[in-house]
Amino acid sequence: MNDEISSLRQRGIVWLTMAGWTVSGAFVLMALFTGTYGWQALIASVAINLPPSFVALQKRHDATARLVVGLMIAAQPALLLYATRGIEWQIDMHMYFFVALASLTVLCDLRPIVAGALLIAAHHLLLALVAPSWVFAGGGGIPRVLIHALAVVLQAGILGTIAVSLTATLRRSASAREEAQQALESTRAERALREQLEHDLNERRRTELVEIGQAFETSVSRVATALADTALTLDETTGQLDTVARDTGSGAAGAAQAAAAASHAVATVADHIASLSASIGNIAVTVSQQDTLASEADGRSQSGGVSVAQLVGHSTDIAQATRAIAEVADHTNMLALNATIEAAAAGESGRGFAVVAQEVKSLSRQAAQATGEIETLLTGLQAGSQDAASSFSQISRSVQELAQAASVIRRDVDGQRSLAAEIEVTARQAATEADQIASRSDGLAKSARLAEQLSADLKSASAMLLDNVRELDKSAGDFLARLDRACDSKRAA
Repeated sequence: MNDEISSLRQRGIVWLTMAGWTVSGAFVLMALFTGTYGWQALIASVAINLPPSFVALQKRHDATARLVVGLMIAAQPALLLYATRGIEWQIDMHMYFFVALASLTVLCDLRPIVAGALLIAAHHLLLALVAPSWVFAGGGGIPRVLIHALAVVLQAGILGTIAVSLTATLRRSASAREEAQQALESTRAERALREQLEHDLNERRRTELVEIGQAFETSVSRVATALADTALTLDETTGQLDTVARDTGSGAAGAAQAAAAASHAVATVADHIASLSASIGNIAVTVSQQDTLASEADGRSQSGGVSVAQLVGHSTDIAQATRAIAEVADHTNMLALNATIEAAAAGESGRGFAVVAQEVKSLSRQAAQATGEIETLLTGLQAGSQDAASSFSQISRSVQELAQAASVIRRDVDGQRSLAAEIEVTARQAATEADQIASRSDGLAKSARLAEQLSADLKSASAMLLDNVRELDKSAGDFLARLDRACDSKRAA
């Protein structure tokens, strides 16, 4: 790293020294045209070039040598100003101060730049006070000198920064080159080691290749045999699969037809069940009407029973009245008999009374006879009324039983109607499912046909696999033969 910077600094000292002598040569030409000032500047230039030349001849590049060269380069433009005083070009010579400072960056050191800048600033300030014409034609004044001095200081700062950055960059570059050199040496060592390892590895590989070739031959032989057996088994399996696919296709087609027929039959059953449900609904209406009529008959039979019971009561009252009439008739008959006896006892005067008594007696006998007939009729009427009451009671019980039976029938009919509706829904669902089964059976038949086609393709593929196995066996034999020849040639080499 330091070698590169030192070499650059040494070359910079040589270049700057040569530049100083070049300026001295320019002073020779200027002396020919300007006279005394040119010769004086030439003498001063040669004088200040001697120390840097001595340093350059000794090939020094230390800090002192760099300061000597820096001061020489900063002083040469001042001599140019002196040589051109009184000439209009003097102001243009100020630019060489900036050139001089810029050239010092080749030394890769901040100190010569700072020393040169201080020398230039001191030159401007001191001569502006002592000999202004040596700096500016006609005198520039302190403000003008300060502006130039400030410009020199700013340039020195910029150039110093550049010099420091250049030095750091060169150091990093040198460090990177050293690292690259070390990496290169390491790479060379690794390459030599890798070549040795590759040589050893090639030897092992040749041995392993022979072993791998033998193992490969055995493996390929086993694989080829297994593949051949697999191809034959696959061919047999595809034949069986083809048969199964055809049988499945036929069965699926039959199942589709049967499912379609079942769907039609179930739909017909659903229609019949719908008709049966309507008939059950009509029966339910009729049973409901019968229940209503039975209720009315029960009410009327109960009313008839009440009427018959009232009739029995009235006949009993009539019988009692008839017995009272019979008793009155008996008393009347007794009175008529007594009247007849009394009339007979009275003689002629009682004859008319006797006739009346006979008539009364006749009427009492008729009343007694009528009363007997009435009692006979009442007895029959009471017996008939009792039979009618018993019959009405039985009729009422029968009607109640009929009403209960009608209620049971109505509940059963309602249940049958609900059941018939559920059966109808189930039948229609069964018809829908039968349609779906038919559709799936069609899909199964299509899948079976596709399986049959795939079976044919698989059979063709198994034949190709068997051919490929034979080709693999042949290729493996050729590969092993070439491998043996290659190993033999490497052993010979």
